[in-house]
Amino acid sequence: MKNKTENKKEFKINNSKKEPLWYKIKCICNKKNPNESYPFRSCMNCKYQQAENSLPKSNFNQVSIDKKGKETLRIINEITIVRGSHDDIIGWTF
Repeated sequence: MKNKTENKKEFKINNSKKEPLWYKIKCICNKKNPNESYPFRSCMNCKYQQAENSLPKSNFNQVSIDKKGKETLRIINEITIVRGSHDDIIGWTF
């Protein structure tokens, strides 16, 4: 019998970048005052960081239901990042 960890593929993220352009955008938040910080203040650096932090980091399950009502479970082990003009993450697909 195989060990469960042997069946799992390593999670892969396509279109990832070590230094996206938005890393060069300076944070304009006042960390001492929450009312002058993101999301109350329009800080592009914090907005892009929040999007990057929301990416899945490991395999996850996706359940789909066909027209007949039959459920199918799929393990997602690879995603592709969709990037904006500052190399910011605007979405991802699998």
